[in-house]
Amino acid sequence: MNVMKTLKCDCWVLLALVGVAVYRSAVAYESNLKRHLQPPGALHSQEPRSTTDNTFLPGPNEELCILHDRDIHDPTYEHRDEQGRLCCCSVCKPGHYAREFCQCDEGETIPSPGKDTDCVHVNIGLQYMDKHNKCTQPYECSARCNANQHKVSDCTRRADLHCRCDEEWFNPDPFDTGNIPKTCRQKPHCYAGEERKQIQEAGLFEFICVPCPRGYFKAMGGKWKRCEPHRNCLIRQGNAIADNVCLNDDVAASQPCPTPEPCVVEQACKQDASLPTPSPELPEQSYATDKPTDTPELRTSESTPPADELSKTSAPVEHVEADTSTPKPDPLLACAWHPEAYIALGAAGAILVYVALQFALACYIRYKQYKREYAKIKPSK
Repeated sequence: MNVMKTLKCDCWVLLALVGVAVYRSAVAYESNLKRHLQPPGALHSQEPRSTTDNTFLPGPNEELCILHDRDIHDPTYEHRDEQGRLCCCSVCKPGHYAREFCQCDEGETIPSPGKDTDCVHVNIGLQYMDKHNKCTQPYECSARCNANQHKVSDCTRRADLHCRCDEEWFNPDPFDTGNIPKTCRQKPHCYAGEERKQIQEAGLFEFICVPCPRGYFKAMGGKWKRCEPHRNCLIRQGNAIADNVCLNDDVAASQPCPTPEPCVVEQACKQDASLPTPSPELPEQSYATDKPTDTPELRTSESTPPADELSKTSAPVEHVEADTSTPKPDPLLACAWHPEAYIALGAAGAILVYVALQFALACYIRYKQYKREYAKIKPSK
């Protein structure tokens, strides 16, 4: 019964789909038939496509003639000629301007070839036009850059003179995207230990002086515009106004050490060389007594300790040097036997074996059930 209901539903759905397809085919056939039955001149007598949505911005002399960038996909405009006919005309490309607007023939709204907008080139070096337009005159090229600016490129057919702020000057207006900045401001001169940082305040860019971060410096009177990192090999740590003092500054002050290792070795050697060398008379001075002596033999015996005492006093020094050295790791410890790993592996293996046995047992039980059911439904001979 359920099967019959399902078949009936499927049949109704199929009939509905066939009906929709037949209706759409009939509509398409009717539209194609009307198109073929139109007279030859019907194409030119149709209403012009609407361009009222196109936006035109102010151009030279505040004339609304610059086509907005978002309407570039439809570069047309509506114009009413001298006879009062409304024409759908084409705008001029960048580097051109409209010397004359389009004209339409009697009963037409689209200009025929040769009667569309008369677009002409601008005068190179004197005029330019950077947008699609219907302007009757182009822009005039700028004669020179503003104060504290330098020229980047000359005026072309599609762009005005391009200027940029001089070095140590900047344009504070982030929305000033023209070829010539309106104004340029001077960057501040920061003292030693400071660098410039650009910020935005009240919608304008500004530069302030901030201290050098840790590990960087800027010397007094240096030519660096930003803080420089300290060198790696050093004797004295640098600060915000001075660089690190390195071992090879007496040879070449501007050249940092190539690698830290030679610097460390040389520093250790210089430190050892700076220590006072022990003289043969140091043991006598260190073991001298205030006891008065009458004879030279008695002063010598009291001031010079025995040889075994000297060896006892020098032993702790050797022991300290041995303790300060970095102990090397024993390679045998890396190969030591860790029972926890083997216990974990054994447990994982036991779990896998248990799961496999349970799966096999379940399969065997299912097989026996199927066998019994098959024996029940099997027809007896």
